[in-house]
This record gives sequence, C-alpha cells and structure tokens, in this order.
Amino acid sequence: MDITSGMDNSELQKRHFAALKEKYKIGQDKATAPDSFLYLILRKAELDIQVTDIEFQWLAENGLWKTVSIISLQQYEAKDKQRLEAEFIQLRTKYHIPEDLELQISSPVYSILWKLDTGDTGYVLTDSEIELLTDRGLADTITLIQNIRDFSRLKVDYKATKHLDLFPEDPLYSILKKLDVREQLSDSEAEWLLEQDFYETLEIHWQQEQERKAELEFLELKCRYQVDYHPDTSISSPLYYILKKLNSEEILDRSELEWLKQQQLTELIAIAREQDDRREFVRLKNKYQATQYQSSDPSSPLFLILKNLEINVESQISEADIQWLREEGLIEIEEIVKANHFRSLKSKYEIWEQLAIDPFYEIMLKLEREERLDPKQVIQLREKDLLSREKYRLYRYRKIASAHYRLEAMFCEKEYKRTGDR
Repeated sequence: MDITSGMDNSELQKRHFAALKEKYKIGQDKATAPDSFLYLILRKAELDIQVTDIEFQWLAENGLWKTVSIISLQQYEAKDKQRLEAEFIQLRTKYHIPEDLELQISSPVYSILWKLDTGDTGYVLTDSEIELLTDRGLADTITLIQNIRDFSRLKVDYKATKHLDLFPEDPLYSILKKLDVREQLSDSEAEWLLEQDFYETLEIHWQQEQERKAELEFLELKCRYQVDYHPDTSISSPLYYILKKLNSEEILDRSELEWLKQQQLTELIAIAREQDDRREFVRLKNKYQATQYQSSDPSSPLFLILKNLEINVESQISEADIQWLREEGLIEIEEIVKANHFRSLKSKYEIWEQLAIDPFYEIMLKLEREERLDPKQVIQLREKDLLSREKYRLYRYRKIASAHYRLEAMFCEKEYKRTGDR
C-alpha cells in the first residue's frame, strides 16, 4: 500500500520546499510559495545543477547570505574531485611520472609528491617512500627529488634563498653546482647572476676567482723556486706566503725561517739569506757612497770589503782588495779601505806613533809582500826611530824592525850564496 497516495503533489511540494529552506538556512517568512523563484534555485542546488550568477544575485538582493554561502561551498565541493585530478595531473608532469603509468587518485605517490610540492625544503623522503617510488619504476622522479633537495641546499650555501622556484631546471642550479665544485663560471653565467640581483652569490664567485688565481700563483711559485715536490697545495699554507715574500724580496721573520728549517727547505733558506745580503749590500753602498757600482750581487768583492768596514774587521782587508777597488774606479772607498788597512798594519807591526800614510803605508806593504826595503825607506824608518830597540820593553825590537831585519838577513844570505857560488 502506497502511504503517499493520499497526498496530492502540492502538499508534497510544500513539504519539499520547507525541507529545502531549512537545509539552506532560510527563515519561514521568506518566499513561502512553492512556485517561487527561490524554490527553483534551491532545487537546482540540491540536484548539483550549477546556480547561475543571476540567481546568486537574486539571493544576495533578498539578504539570503547564508544560503549563498552554503550553495557556493556545496557547488565548490561538487567539483573538488575534478580539481584534485587536475592538480594530480600537474604533479605527474612536474615530477616526471610517465603518462602510461596508471595511478589511482588514492595512490600514495600523489601524497609524496604533494608534500614535496608544498615547498617544505626540510622534507626528506623516508626509506619506505623511496622504496614505494622505486617499485613503481619512478627512477627519474627519485633523481628529480634528489636534485630538488640539492638545489635547496645550494641556495642556502651560496646565498640565493630569495629564489623561490624549487625545480632545478632553472639556470641558477647549474651555476650553483659549478660554484660548489669550484668550477669557473662563464662570463654569461656571471652576467646572469648580476642581472638577477644575486649579488651575494656573485661575491662568492669573485672570491673563488681570487682563490683560483692565488692557487695558480702558488703553483707557479713552487715551480719557480724548485719546491714543487712539497706536498702543500692550499693557499693557507705558510709556504705560499713565504714564496710570495721571497718573490717580492721581503724580509722573512724568524718564525717563517724556523718553519722552512722544519720543512727542510734549505734552498729557500739560502735564497732568503742571499736576499738579506743583497739588501745589506745596497745599504752599505748607500752608506759608503758607492752607488755607482751597479751590481748588488753578494758574491762581489765589494760586499765583503764593505762588510769588513762596517764591523771594523781591519785585519781582513788586503792589498788585493785595494787594488780591486782601484781597478773598479771606486776611489773614495779605496781611500777609506786604505786608511783602515794602514791602521791594521800599524797594529800588526806594533806602531803606536802618529804616522803619515805616505810613505809608511807603502813600506809596510813591501814588508807584507816580503820585498826588500830600499835605502830611502830604511832611512825613513830610522828617522821615526822604528828600527831601534824599544826602551822600557826589555830592549826588544818592534815587529816592524824584526820584519825588516829578518828580510835583510834573508836577502844577504841569498846574495852571499849567489856571489860565493861564483
């Protein structure tokens, strides 16, 4: 038995309309006639038929804002599956899911990709998630995800976090990868960073360029100074700074010399000492006004002569030194050295009186050469009482007298033998 047979359609329509008004939050005083325009709108909404803009406008004009909100949400929910399917299609494309791979809308693959795509750079795939992707043959997707994580890390490391795109197809990714392995950027890549306002990243690039130049300089210096066998290659090594100082002829400090000694780099110690000698040679030439002598080679006789002058080692000066100075035209130095040599010879021959350098310097030089004095020179010595025994000294001869008498005896003996043989 049909229990609704006793009801006519109008009664059912009224009850239907009342139920719809209750569901869509419409007060009982609003449009009670079943055939009203409102009834049409509510019937369409209930049957998931699209409510038009004209109908929404009518609801708004009649103050039915709750109804507008309920229908709008209901119609949005009705199409949400379509939107979700469209978003999943975009994820498939972005994350390299093959078109021929069938995935249900409920597949956990979409959940994994969704979490990645929300921009959570801290999200890391679990082992089970990687296994799930691997089981479905999504090797390209896994590689892409790894590149995305790598891209995020590089952006932090190289001051490019203002770049929001996650995907590594961007030119920035290839640039950051090159920076990460200290590979040189091309001019166009550096220009791209400048155009995109990645100034901090560009500064890192410039710093790497400076370090690369320094590393090349270090290598060249090691070859130039023949220490390329040394294992240090980093520009933070003391060896790099020492070689730079040697190359610019700067003075090494004590700690640097000690480091060279510890490393058994004796050849560099020798170079440092030679440079010290060169600097000292230049200083001495300036001091003794011998700058016309252009060479600063420490092996030059002049360097030893000037050093002896500087430390008053008069006994190390020889007649040969004076002859060399004369030949080099270093007259002023010759006079200074001659005076020092004269003082040295006076001390050697125990002469304390004031004597003119001429003629007594030549006399002492002849004694040094073991040459016989001529009569005039003997008279000159006698006039200064230099050949007699010294008073108050147990009447012994001075060394100049002893040297003269010894030479005279030697020459007399030679003369005697020569004449006796005849």
